Amino acid sequence: MFRKNLVIAAVLSALAIPSLASAGLQSVLLTVRVHKYSSGSGYFYGALGSARNSSDSRQYIGCHVSNDNVAGCSARDQSGTSASCTTQNSAQIATIKNVTDSSYVFASFGANGQCTSVTVSNRSYYAPK
Repeated sequence: MFRKNLVIAAVLSALAIPSLASAGLQSVLLTVRVHKYSSGSGYFYGALGSARNSSDSRQYIGCHVSNDNVAGCSARDQSGTSASCTTQNSAQIATIKNVTDSSYVFASFGANGQCTSVTVSNRSYYAPK
């Protein structure tokens, strides 16, 4: 009887381990947000995967590098508010080159449409697109 219970416990434990190993922290609060000040400057942020997997068909966020000296980012939130910025700043371009399909992007911009800062974060808990 003891051996039978031990075997059952071992089998149940083995079945539980894969489910525990595949369950990791997942963030679902990374929808796209766009904020514009009356001056024309502002910021936007969000995760590419969250935008792609959102229930609405309006959200997007992403960045591009046209060549080694021009890059930009753009976003639109679920209400339809959009913003974009471009940069020729080599440090910002290097940051933008790190965007993947599961990145979180934050960008701020001036009234002239130039990026004033760009932050890219890659974490396992961001949903892939």
